[in-house]
Amino acid sequence: ASDVYKRQNTDDVPKIGSLPFVSYIEALAHYEVKEQKTDDEYRYGWSDIQLEMLNLPNYHKLGYTGKGVTLALFDAGFYKMDSLPIFDSLWANNQVIASYDFVLNDSISYTHSNHGMAVTALVAINYPDSMMGASPNVSLVLARTEDAPTEKHIEELNWVRAMEWADSISVDIIHSSLGYSEFDTLEGDYSYADMDGKTTIITLAAELAASRGIFITNSAGNQGAKDWRYITAPCDGKNVLCVGAVDSFEVLADFSSRGPSSDGRIKPDVMAMGRRASIPNEFGTMVTSNGTSLSGPLIAGMVACLKQAHPNKTNEQLFKAILM
Repeated sequence: ASDVYKRQNTDDVPKIGSLPFVSYIEALAHYEVKEQKTDDEYRYGWSDIQLEMLNLPNYHKLGYTGKGVTLALFDAGFYKMDSLPIFDSLWANNQVIASYDFVLNDSISYTHSNHGMAVTALVAINYPDSMMGASPNVSLVLARTEDAPTEKHIEELNWVRAMEWADSISVDIIHSSLGYSEFDTLEGDYSYADMDGKTTIITLAAELAASRGIFITNSAGNQGAKDWRYITAPCDGKNVLCVGAVDSFEVLADFSSRGPSSDGRIKPDVMAMGRRASIPNEFGTMVTSNGTSLSGPLIAGMVACLKQAHPNKTNEQLFKAILM
């Protein structure tokens, strides 16, 4: 909460009470937040359909909410996450355990892109009757790797550095709603042939992370109706769970990037709701929006719930079970 909400100055109460349009003044009661129990009744609000599609409410009822699992989000920024009331649960429960800005090589400033803010909301917030994330008790690691106004290869290297850092602090899952194919002038584009799981910088990094025991999820991209059309890196990785988008009727969204990988493997691997998905905007107001950037974090949160429920299963076993 900001300092505005922390101040308890009652000096002006008599003056306020004397104003002609004030009927009465009543002091607020003090409340305590009790520890969540596994029989909590979650109130999903706008997020009900996108979570029910993945059967997550039933997992939540069983107590599988991502608790004890650490999920890293690599994105372009986490605008106002430190001040919007809709994110209060993350700070009250100390769920953000580490953060760093790899674009500026500095601590995170919550003044950049609201893209990561929406992604984080889909993963982890708990704001009853408005929105619930897919894994509302997961621990979060936030990394800014993307410079939103540009598309340069250095952003892939930022992802590599963030991955190494995340590995050093033992994260369980890395999700990024990012993808790379075409770049700014003179940067040098990738080709569809490069989407073979073993060529691009970021895909090699994602595969390395997977080999180190980190579960990797990534959004497929929004190129389905554009000239590029196909998935973008690192979604071509063999061990990257690539997420496309459907609407609330489970119909493929036209913008969702298509497969296969250039070497013929089925991609995307799974789908989730990415058309008219519910998210908070930069003012903390609930809106709907489109993109595989929104379906991806729903699956990442689902993976967190599964890892909590099945702590003795390997990532390979979980990956195969999700596909099945």
